[in-house]
Amino acid sequence: MKIIRVEKGKLINILKTNRQLHIDEYQKAEDEFRMAGIAALEEKLDEFTKANNDTALSIHIPLSAPESHEQDYDDAIEMLNVSCDETIELDEHEAQNLIMDNWNWSGQLGHTRAMYAGFLKKG
Repeated sequence: MKIIRVEKGKLINILKTNRQLHIDEYQKAEDEFRMAGIAALEEKLDEFTKANNDTALSIHIPLSAPESHEQDYDDAIEMLNVSCDETIELDEHEAQNLIMDNWNWSGQLGHTRAMYAGFLKKG
């Protein structure tokens, strides 16, 4: 199937639901990021506190903040809201993004949260 036709209102509702799921996931990731950061800093503080003058020390915490893609949803919803069309045609790629909630960045938040879990397990 190359093209799908969707009622605009239905598509907006799908996007709003997917947007809220993303926001919830992002907020969890933000909380985990803070906890992982604290755990990593506490580990480094302990390492530095216990070190003697002969110990080679370094500080590097490979921890990046999660990225919100809420704006992607907002942009799509706004474009639909201003469209005069009541039926929207989507190609396969657009349907994957807008209906199936499968964006090119979709797995990124899960990988980021898994990284945080690794830091939290150490602590």
